[in-house]
Amino acid sequence: MLTRLFRWPAAVVPLLAAVCSAQSPTVGRPAPPLTLERMIPAGTEATWESLRGKPVVIEFWATWCGPCIAEIPHLNELASRFKEVQFISITDEAASVVEAFLAKRPISGLVGLDRARSTFGAYGVDAIPQTMLVDKEGVLRGVVSPRQVTEAVLADLIAGRPLGVQRLPRGSRTFAAAAVEPLFAVMVRPGALGKRGGVFRIDPGTLEGENIPLKTIIAHAYSTFDTRVEGPEDLLATRYDFCVLLPRGVQGEVSILRETLERTFQLKVRQDTREVDALVLKVVDPKLPKAQRRGYTMRDLARSLEWRLKRFIVDETSLGGEYDIEFPQNRDALEKFVREQLGLELSPARRSIQMLVVESLEAPSFRLNLP
Repeated sequence: MLTRLFRWPAAVVPLLAAVCSAQSPTVGRPAPPLTLERMIPAGTEATWESLRGKPVVIEFWATWCGPCIAEIPHLNELASRFKEVQFISITDEAASVVEAFLAKRPISGLVGLDRARSTFGAYGVDAIPQTMLVDKEGVLRGVVSPRQVTEAVLADLIAGRPLGVQRLPRGSRTFAAAAVEPLFAVMVRPGALGKRGGVFRIDPGTLEGENIPLKTIIAHAYSTFDTRVEGPEDLLATRYDFCVLLPRGVQGEVSILRETLERTFQLKVRQDTREVDALVLKVVDPKLPKAQRRGYTMRDLARSLEWRLKRFIVDETSLGGEYDIEFPQNRDALEKFVREQLGLELSPARRSIQMLVVESLEAPSFRLNLP
């Protein structure tokens, strides 16, 4: 599986990560090593040596992942009932971020920090939430979604019986419950009311989003920033789930998504070039650490800064590659962070940018066929 993960802030969704190339582990073979840099609580350990004789549920998650957070109560309940099973929740985030989150939303079991993403890579995790079930002999028995982990499944795991769950399909959580993965699928449906956040996945031949603002979906379909999409805000703020799944080796998912939006929402757009007051991102004394596996491109950085600062950002760094960037929690410190920690600067200037203007957009009507 080759997937790009986008991390979604609470209100609008910027692009935060690039492509990674992890290989999936093999069910029925020994589970890959757990190479975690830090454990919470401190002083605890998570290695297969220390876990010998215990069934283990490994949950890959993040504090920014809405679907991950939604599954915490479910997994906590299971952890309270199955004391003989060790639950380990693994994230690639900073300790300060995770500890602040856990102070408000406790997670039962151990929490492991994998900043280098070595464990993510060993388990082929490129979309979250994702759950690994390992028996007491250290053998991987299942790769599933957290919702598929039930009391019956854990009872089978403890007893060493075959697990009655399907492995997650190749590219789509939308169809994860299906017995057979679709060869070709296009879907748009309303997102969960009152729910914020979401996850956007990109895989060759696959686009998938959960509870994503329509503005962000349109921005991706037309290769622009969601901050540069202009139109009726009430309709653009409405959230949807969507999926485009193509057969292996077939391309064109972005154009199919664009056509789907145009047909579903009677969408018509035009490009409009405008001269605006912007902040120009330039190199001063670059200190950007290269990403080992996945990270920010300069386009990703500009997109995220544009959302966070509520200003148009123009990248004139000419820097390629991907970089490890950990943003400060305080937005007021962003410009100082860019200058002192990244060796870049944001200079005010007039620049021409392309806006995507929505000229026509309608809320879809739902047909009901009566006998």
